[in-house]
Amino acid sequence: MTTAVGRVRPDRVLPYGIEFALLSHNTELGAAKGACLVAEYRVQRGLA
Repeated sequence: MTTAVGRVRPDRVLPYGIEFALLSHNTELGAAKGACLVAEYRVQRGLA
């Protein structure tokens, strides 16, 4: 699975939020499994 993050900038709505564009390409994994992996990673890092 390959993931690219771009256009990171401060959020205009949330005082401590950020906006970003995320592109994920998962040829071996299905889209649902890739989304689950990203969600698990965010929970482990305290980002969700």
